[in-house]
Amino acid sequence: MEMRLPSKGQDHNAMAYCSWFAGGGNKSGTVRGATDAIGYRGVGDRHYCSDIHATIVNQMGLDHKKMQFQANGRAFKLIEEGEGSIRRIIA
Repeated sequence: MEMRLPSKGQDHNAMAYCSWFAGGGNKSGTVRGATDAIGYRGVGDRHYCSDIHATIVNQMGLDHKKMQFQANGRAFKLIEEGEGSIRRIIA
């Protein structure tokens, strides 16, 4: 298996990342997802960054599906991709 790192821009955690939540109605001690043996690529229970954003907005008591803004005559959703809130980490 050939592994190629990006040549420009961010060269660490380019294909996987971690986030840490404390308080705010999140389950303590919960782990979601997994990476390969060297931590380069996500391999299990992957989520979009927008899923994390949706989870944070949800924990603030807002519905990300109703949040929109207008630009150039078009309505954009605040969070346009992903599956939405990560329900398994919410208490």
